[in-house]
Amino acid sequence: PTAAVCRWLETRARASTFAALMDPILEANVSDPRRRAEVRRPLRQWALKGGYMVGAYARLAQLAPQDPLALLCGAAGRLYDDLLDSGTEPSLACRLTVLFDGGDFEPCDDLQRLLAALHFEIRRRLARPASDPIFRALSELHTYQMLSDRQRDPTIAASELADITFHKGALTVEVLYALACERMSLRERELVHLVGGTLQLLDDYQDKAPDTRAGFTTKATRGEIHWRELWTKLNGLEDQLARYYGPRRAARFV
Repeated sequence: PTAAVCRWLETRARASTFAALMDPILEANVSDPRRRAEVRRPLRQWALKGGYMVGAYARLAQLAPQDPLALLCGAAGRLYDDLLDSGTEPSLACRLTVLFDGGDFEPCDDLQRLLAALHFEIRRRLARPASDPIFRALSELHTYQMLSDRQRDPTIAASELADITFHKGALTVEVLYALACERMSLRERELVHLVGGTLQLLDDYQDKAPDTRAGFTTKATRGEIHWRELWTKLNGLEDQLARYYGPRRAARFV
């Protein structure tokens, strides 16, 4: 009960921070108030999810929380996914590659303008050089997000599906956790990737029904993920995290 109350209070504080951060950016980049309200709701949900994920890692690794960055990154991640999934502009993925590599980006509409504004605000707040590992992870993540279009092919090879699945989760979590940890050791990066790969399987397991309807192939839609396997993976994850962070913190995190 105490932990539940703490999470509730944290969420209220993050919701207030989200409003202070995002509302001016939304107003500056999305001109229609009705459209702005429609966009705000899912971005708020994913911002809070990003804040929760980075906060959980910060407690695990005993680091300072990074709520503003985590909230912005969570919102940007949702908007990025929505824009790519819409498929309305085939050239967008390539143009985003240039943006993530530090190049010029010309938005074609309000939502693209909003994504660019979020990206530049995150980079400004990070204040890290282009050589920082977080930008390498972001570039690799974008590559795997483009490769995930192969998951629309029901005949995708099992090895390719497994590779895309693992790296999408692993690199997403590396980007998020790198907001709190500027320099990870090689072992910690391996553990972070293991967390991300496990979370991606959980996500695919939860999304089995909508992914099946959308014709999107995952290990879950192929019947290759069972709750017992996920339970085993979570137990194995806790064991490995415990050796690095200690059993109490690992158990709380998992």
